Amino acid sequence: MSLMYHKLLKQQISVSMLLSLTLLISFLTANPAIAKENDPVIRFLLLSRHTGGAKLLFKSGFEGSSQVVPFQGSLHTLVGQDGDFSWETDLPEVKKENAYNSASRSPRFFYIAGDDPDPFVETRIENVIGHTGKPTNALYMAVKDDYLDYETRTRNEFSIYPPLDFHQAYISYWVKFQENYKEVWPEGYGQRMLMELKERSNIGHQQYRWNINIRRIGEELYWHLSGIQVLPEQKVEWGVTNTDIPVPVGEWIRIEAFWRQGDENQGRLWLAMNGQEIADFQGRTQHSSDPQDLHFWSIFKLYTNIPWFETGALQYQWVDDVEIWSDFPRSP
Repeated sequence: MSLMYHKLLKQQISVSMLLSLTLLISFLTANPAIAKENDPVIRFLLLSRHTGGAKLLFKSGFEGSSQVVPFQGSLHTLVGQDGDFSWETDLPEVKKENAYNSASRSPRFFYIAGDDPDPFVETRIENVIGHTGKPTNALYMAVKDDYLDYETRTRNEFSIYPPLDFHQAYISYWVKFQENYKEVWPEGYGQRMLMELKERSNIGHQQYRWNINIRRIGEELYWHLSGIQVLPEQKVEWGVTNTDIPVPVGEWIRIEAFWRQGDENQGRLWLAMNGQEIADFQGRTQHSSDPQDLHFWSIFKLYTNIPWFETGALQYQWVDDVEIWSDFPRSP
């Protein structure tokens, strides 16, 4: 056989293999249950489709001109330029004319702390020793007390209000929980929230939500993911707890999360810590009968419940080096 023939044959084989792989990935995409039930190689083929088209939407290490400033009276927001990205213009944000309840929905910290939040929460950018061991700017978030003139608890959360066609994202950041986390954890109560996403509703309540939490089980802290349908009545529809990998305290850890709003075949919530997969829920992540667009995504959240406030303990954490992508920037 001629050398030219060998080259043509090799090219045909390569094209055939690529076509076969493309068809296999398309089939697995349409039938994700098959990937769930088979070995990691098949799951990798399904997930590998995420690596090609991911777009970096936002990135900041709270450097440059980043700062926390007052917003709408008693709230705060982040402003300033950090490298190629601006807190004011580059976060995924809904157009105001399409916003939930036709209100202006700009990224902001939300507290439930009355007209004067200072006795109840604290939010600032401060210089600390970061995850590289060198000084860096980081976001400090604290809850000091509960504002009792409202039926729900005080929290410190930074929320964005995505566009109406925003149905999936990947986020990573470094977080450091307070060193005395375990010591001040209230006895008999086991949850503190780090991230949450909620669907909108036309009647003023969120219809569906998922969240990433930390729970105390015995003497250790573990990650817990859950999906909650709020209307017509509130019920926890699914939950995933990892009791094999404890949550470190008093040190920097890298959090990665990917979510996709969807039905039983498309929905997903994936979480990793320090490069190690913690949980991978694949199933419905929207309202069962009346799914809606997203209302908001609390990308950093510090939220607990009454037993925490009864201890009188300060609750706080630091966040640094945030990235938001349109999809997985690599294979999970």
